[in-house]
Amino acid sequence: MKRAWLAIVAALLLPTTGTMQSMNPFEGMKFVASANFEVVRWANSHKNDKPELERLIQHLAHWMKQGVNEIKDDTHKIVTAYVDAGSIAVLVPYNFPNRDCGQHSRGGVEGADAYREWTRQLAEGIGPRRAVVVLEPDALTFSQDSKCSDNGKEQIALINAAVGIYKKTSPSAAVYLDIGHSNWLPPDVAARVLAQAGIADARGFSLNVSNFQPLADSIRYGTRILELLEAEHKVSDKGFVIDSSRNGNGPWKGKDEWCNPPGRALGNPPTARTGIAGLDAVLWIKVPGESDGECRGGPPAGEFWPKYAEELALNAKW
Repeated sequence: MKRAWLAIVAALLLPTTGTMQSMNPFEGMKFVASANFEVVRWANSHKNDKPELERLIQHLAHWMKQGVNEIKDDTHKIVTAYVDAGSIAVLVPYNFPNRDCGQHSRGGVEGADAYREWTRQLAEGIGPRRAVVVLEPDALTFSQDSKCSDNGKEQIALINAAVGIYKKTSPSAAVYLDIGHSNWLPPDVAARVLAQAGIADARGFSLNVSNFQPLADSIRYGTRILELLEAEHKVSDKGFVIDSSRNGNGPWKGKDEWCNPPGRALGNPPTARTGIAGLDAVLWIKVPGESDGECRGGPPAGEFWPKYAEELALNAKW
């Protein structure tokens, strides 16, 4: 196995002043595999018998769903661990009202006021330190679905408010607004929604979180959104990140293709050396092996499923 993919260390140093809203936050950072993830511990304990499982030992994102009384301290601890390691934490706030449109990952706080307060606590946990925030997967895309929202403007406004909170309270955090994947909203709609949601005050947007679209499709889609943001909405100097945690075999074509689909594979390992203008990094945002929900024999959403993690690793093409 090529060990070069397992630890990526850049030689450049990040500036120590200013904010991260207009620069690539991954420059100068090394990617580390935190033992706080069950998949990392499991892979480490089984890799001698199945060396392919070492592919799972990567820099992963932390999904933040804790209650308002825990979120500040938990965030502080996570960010501190990565700063001390010379790395950067990727945090995924996932507590939006009516989360996941009431599907397998349903939940979230009750109402806009509760969400703003929860966001303030999370932002205070980051404080002045550097971190990456992938903001509320699918919330903006669901705002365009009448089945999920009576008034999409309210959801967009709430994301906009969250962007403002991070800008004020954790100004060195790089915020990426999630906008689904390349097979969801048309790029002009995605650009419009991002502009309305406050991307001017964020670093950029995220794509393909927890999904399976091919990397090349996501790059084309993201590049087109950047073009439209600048041409139609006068928003420039932004970047995007792509989740490649399980897109190695592309999407499954069967029923419920989003929920623990069979035969999938790990995609490209995390890296900030993309060689693509505007693409800040390829990340593993969805933690490989964590279930999408109780479908195809899987445990509840978010629980680690060793069988699925192993399948993703064994099917990988690198």
